[in-house]
Amino acid sequence: MLIPLPPVDEIKNLCQSFIRVLLQGDEPDGYLEKLQRDVGGLLNLVAVNFMQQMRQNQLVEEIFECDFLEVINQQLSEDKLTLEDLEKSLQKVRLELTELSIQQEKSKTAIISQPLNFDVTQPGNSQIEEGRRKKEEGRRKKWMGTQTPINFQHNEKELFEEGRRKKEEGRRKKEEEGGKKKWMGTQTPINFQHNEKELLLDTPSGQVALYSPFYIERSPIESECYETIMNPGALIRVKAPRQMGKTSLMSRILNYAEQQGYCKACLNFQSADEDFLTNLDLFLKWFCASITNELNLEEKLSEYWQGVLGSKNKCTNYFQRYLLSEISTPLVLGLDEVDQVFQHPEIATSFFALLRTWHERGKNEVVWQKLRLVIVHSKEVYIPLNINQSPFNVGLPIELRELNWEEVENLVKLHHLELSSEQIKELMAMVGGHPYLVRQALYQIARGRITLEKLLQVAPTEEGPYCDHLRRHLNNLEENPELLTAIKQIITIDYPIPIGTKEGFKLRSMGLVKFQGNLVMPLCELYRRYFSYRL
Repeated sequence: MLIPLPPVDEIKNLCQSFIRVLLQGDEPDGYLEKLQRDVGGLLNLVAVNFMQQMRQNQLVEEIFECDFLEVINQQLSEDKLTLEDLEKSLQKVRLELTELSIQQEKSKTAIISQPLNFDVTQPGNSQIEEGRRKKEEGRRKKWMGTQTPINFQHNEKELFEEGRRKKEEGRRKKEEEGGKKKWMGTQTPINFQHNEKELLLDTPSGQVALYSPFYIERSPIESECYETIMNPGALIRVKAPRQMGKTSLMSRILNYAEQQGYCKACLNFQSADEDFLTNLDLFLKWFCASITNELNLEEKLSEYWQGVLGSKNKCTNYFQRYLLSEISTPLVLGLDEVDQVFQHPEIATSFFALLRTWHERGKNEVVWQKLRLVIVHSKEVYIPLNINQSPFNVGLPIELRELNWEEVENLVKLHHLELSSEQIKELMAMVGGHPYLVRQALYQIARGRITLEKLLQVAPTEEGPYCDHLRRHLNNLEENPELLTAIKQIITIDYPIPIGTKEGFKLRSMGLVKFQGNLVMPLCELYRRYFSYRL
């Protein structure tokens, strides 16, 4: 059975330096050479044909020298190993290694694709059994003390569970003998030779990587978005303050659509030069050219930007007669940081009216049903848009909420921390369920840079890990006297209070407050204490 290899760039994006991937396949000429040239030392990949090269003793030994084995079972002999299969296995291995505190740089992981009907007793395949028996005894001490014999038909989950139990027993024994403290948020972290790379932790800044295990779904938001984006002419509006996960969600919506065979394009309006935001015609040309580039199509602005028609009509024709006609599948268009356009009311009024028009045409016209929009913004929309010309009152509205208790608890486990319910309660009392604030705290604790007890003391100060985040908010408030006055009122009282509607919504857009009915209170204790000290 021959399994084609995925493109080099996609493997590079999926794999980490500690992964050794053993893929069955018939690689094209020069594939491995290209892989080594493009990827370098990031990945050690061996392409194998399961029914031929797997019979070679050398390859069998390579597999059984690996510390972990992940098996992708394939239902039919003609099934192909997909990138989704590989990504799921890599994510599973990352999670297991994180939980087991394995030193990744000293570990090897084999991920292979195996037909369910593969029989190791058949001629030639028995070498695998022989290799297994040969390696088993030597591996008992290498892999978490002891290990059950690896069997391709064995449930790999049971292997990991066994390894976890053995690892935990060994750790407890070490603590009893050496008097080492358990890794608790208020205690000194276990000494892993002070190597920060021994834990698979993503830096908590910016978008959460597409395949990162540290992305926490906020059910039912993701499923609703995935379902909606399949609808002809769909429009999804994602609104939330900065660092709440808007871009991370958008990237997953686009990725889901791509997995369904759709085309995708993403445009961040922060990438627009200021010159393009001063003139509607220039702006729409930039918009069309950017989407064309995202779709890897030839730019044809000169062909469609002719005549006396207005800029909006020309832009519409470019999409309808060229972009949407050139592709055979729906196009999911992600528009990130559209707040940048709000600062230019004349352009914003025309551009957002254009998006609304396209959405409405998708209800009746087949070509416009191919366009699916995901609009992402932080601020409330205060520009004067006609209610019938605004895209912000149609489609599926998504307002990202804070993480709840269970979701924070899940993040704690992913960071390999053992925090009690009371400790999680203390952490959330300080930072709420704000995704960035929670992840920053857990990241710092997991790295051994601070304890939970110390973090709670210094969090609202310039000494704490949130100093840059807090200072940015302070600078924004000082530039707006009305908001500064409003936040002073809110933080001086221990219960929700009424303030001006405009100020309340702007402060919520900044992520500093939350509503209880029509009343307003600080989002979390961190903001109350910091601004009490500084204002």
